[in-house]
Amino acid sequence: FDDLYGYVLAINQVMGFTGELTVRYVGPTPLHVPLEFRARLVGSERRKLFMEAEASSDGAVFATSKATFITVDVIS
Repeated sequence: FDDLYGYVLAINQVMGFTGELTVRYVGPTPLHVPLEFRARLVGSERRKLFMEAEASSDGAVFATSKATFITVDVIS
């Protein structure tokens, strides 16, 4: 999930680091089938970005995640 959230940061052209990340496994992870991961930015507060994601296969969710990222300024 952490790598997936990194893509959300890149899409939004923001640099940041993981402040907190939780994963809840709601079922077994299927083997030998395609897995789908989806993440979204759900809010922000000053330098904090809040994200959520889920992992599924054939429409059945097997894990969810929430994360807080702290943005940093790019120094040239």
